This record gives sequence, structure tokens and C-alpha cells, in this order.
Amino acid sequence: MRGAILALAAALLPVAEGARAQGVHNAQLNGGNEVPPVSTGGKGVGTFVLNVDDTLAY
Repeated sequence: MRGAILALAAALLPVAEGARAQGVHNAQLNGGNEVPPVSTGGKGVGTFVLNVDDTLAY
């Protein structure tokens, strides 16, 4: 049974790889997110895009 499960997983792996989609991730930057947290008026935002070819754009 274990062998059949491993064979099925190996057969489906290329399908899962090909089905990967682009991902967009945003980050809110502020002093409260620091370790340890700090009090500051500074703020920022970051946008990161993971492309389907595994390259990162920002």
C-alpha cells in the first residue's frame, strides 16, 4: 500500500509543479513589526511578486 501511495505522489508531482500560479505578497512596514517593537512615525509598504518561473519582482 505504501508503495502505491508513493507511486501516485510521484506521478502527480509534475502536475502540481506545472499548476503553480503567480503570487503577489504585500508587506506593511512599521515600528510595531520590529523585534523588539519600537515607537516611530516611519511607515512603508512592500509589494513582492513571485512569478511562475520562480523569479521575484519587487
